[in-house]
Amino acid sequence: MAGEAGISLEVMNQGCNSSSETGGQSPLQLLGTLKTFWAKEEIEEQLRKQAGGGFATLEDPLTGLLDMLESCSKWKGKGHSLGYFILSEFKQWIKDHPSVQQINGCAQGLAEVRRHSQQPARFSQVSNEPVLELSFGRRKMGTVLSSYESGLRLKKLQARVFGILAGNIHFLDSLISIYQFHSADRNYLLGHVSHLYHMGLYKEALMISLKLNLQLDQDLEKMCTPLLLQDKTNLVEAYVADNPELQCKLLQILDSWSDPSFNPSDIARQYQALPHMRMDKFSHKGLSKLVFRLLEQYNLDPALCPNVINQRHLGTLKYLFYKRFMEKSMTQENWTDHIQSTVGENRWLQEQLMNLLLRYCDMETVAWWAVHYSLPKESLPFRVAEEMQNLKILNRLEGYDHSDFQEEKKSYYQFPLPREKVHFLQSWEEMGLCKEEVLKPGQVVGLDMEWRPSFGTVGRPRVSLLQIAVKEHVFLLDLLKCLKEVTMDEEEVLVTNFIQTVFCDPGITKLGYGMAGDLYSLAFTHPALQDLDKKVQGLVDLLNVHKQLQKCKVSWTKGSRKVDALPEEEERVVRQPEKGLSLLVYHVLGKPLDKTQQLSNWEKRPLKEEQLVYAACDAYCLLEVFEALCEDPTWFGLTLNLKDCWAGKQLQTKQEKPSAAKKAAEKTGKI
Repeated sequence: MAGEAGISLEVMNQGCNSSSETGGQSPLQLLGTLKTFWAKEEIEEQLRKQAGGGFATLEDPLTGLLDMLESCSKWKGKGHSLGYFILSEFKQWIKDHPSVQQINGCAQGLAEVRRHSQQPARFSQVSNEPVLELSFGRRKMGTVLSSYESGLRLKKLQARVFGILAGNIHFLDSLISIYQFHSADRNYLLGHVSHLYHMGLYKEALMISLKLNLQLDQDLEKMCTPLLLQDKTNLVEAYVADNPELQCKLLQILDSWSDPSFNPSDIARQYQALPHMRMDKFSHKGLSKLVFRLLEQYNLDPALCPNVINQRHLGTLKYLFYKRFMEKSMTQENWTDHIQSTVGENRWLQEQLMNLLLRYCDMETVAWWAVHYSLPKESLPFRVAEEMQNLKILNRLEGYDHSDFQEEKKSYYQFPLPREKVHFLQSWEEMGLCKEEVLKPGQVVGLDMEWRPSFGTVGRPRVSLLQIAVKEHVFLLDLLKCLKEVTMDEEEVLVTNFIQTVFCDPGITKLGYGMAGDLYSLAFTHPALQDLDKKVQGLVDLLNVHKQLQKCKVSWTKGSRKVDALPEEEERVVRQPEKGLSLLVYHVLGKPLDKTQQLSNWEKRPLKEEQLVYAACDAYCLLEVFEALCEDPTWFGLTLNLKDCWAGKQLQTKQEKPSAAKKAAEKTGKI
């Protein structure tokens, strides 16, 4: 202790010459000194010496600190305010002199006094309470012991701390540590937090509650609502972190706000004085986005949020109606399959489906779906119920035609190989030819993947089909059959090893389009593939080449023609602008891809013939596009030497993790 005392003496001799030897310096005197030095922008070391020496001269340092913080409260700004500097230095000083804070009980205090000062303890002339005196040469520090115990004096100090935190929440960590809040009475703390809340200091009340672990004794909705209104979801997430019970409650609260009868204005009226309210975050879209992110983040059952799930499924239905009846890019069969999968046995969704059908379809179609779901006639518009009766639709269900139009295919890219060159593989034993062809040294392969569209629901998609195209064959690997999500038998080891070899062998040139999204999904398809996206070598992502093509100002389209409408369907099918891979194929080969099967249910077995041909086209067209670009890159305005890529040298591309929006769009960049 002698060494410590000597250091303190040196510090105080430099900064506290105005203090008397026996009387302590007043906090406001010390504050005035520090303000003078602060205003002069003295060097940090000198200012610290003034502060450290001054703290030692205060008769009651803990009370003095609050006096100073209250007096300089207007000097705000985390990290750049005098108050923050004083608090930081005091925290370090008290760490160096723990007896100031940690003496418990008068008897212990007297013993501590005798051990440090080797002289009898003196008593305060005001309160007749024992006072701690630590000898530092010519300076003495006095501290009233009982003011640091969990009694009335300490509670008074803590109450003052709450007042300071009301305007300086960045002082929180230091003040609750110095003033022993973690050992304070819980009800006492809750009362002060409630007072801050009713003052409209919602952020401060929540942050203090979080720091003191008061969440389980508070009303979650009450504490979080004003923060959510201000789009401070990061604080709300911190408030429920590491507590599954609170996380579930939060999601249930958010879901209750997604009920169709909920009016966000009712909540907003309760917080009219709240600044910077973001009411758009309380829209169905905003709540849905937040809920789905939290469900995935907390790995919770979506069944917790039936209202949000219903709204998301309703959005899916609207999207399917747009694709089928406005964009006209989905077949009747695929559309029907997705409608049935989305609606299921949910009566509310069945009723919403009826409303959409009434807008887009004739009465016969609406009546067919009403019978399909056994909807009671009294729940339907009169004209629908009448149509059901007039057409006797129950006797005609089996004969209902789901293929009401057949699109002309001649305007699209045509698969050039015979059908027998497309191999659908469902086991390792069937993959002999695939291994032989694909793993040839210097081989060039086209790669693509398909999975069932999730339409933005929770969870990451598993790849159902992996397409690998070589010059003479296309191999369609049924990963849904070959790989299980959890189990790992010998055949799965062989299949995953083969996939890893294909993607990681730099001697195999792999062609893809927007492969970051595909690789991200493949990594979640099986545990053995989870790091595959980080190990890929020899990949040529034609998306990067396409971006270069689109920057060209010359007309480089070779042999292509604009396709405005499909033959014999011009009145009914309005072609949408090509994009993604389809646009690249159109520019380079002259015809776009037929994407009507893209939104198929790729998990349903057996796959339709149209799906198999579509999948083969998507992979094989990459080979033809790349070959055309390599034959004459200057024709297309390219400066890249694509011949190097054709020889197996890797084109340096930047693979980025797909954004949440991109993943949710389900490969829309490839449409």
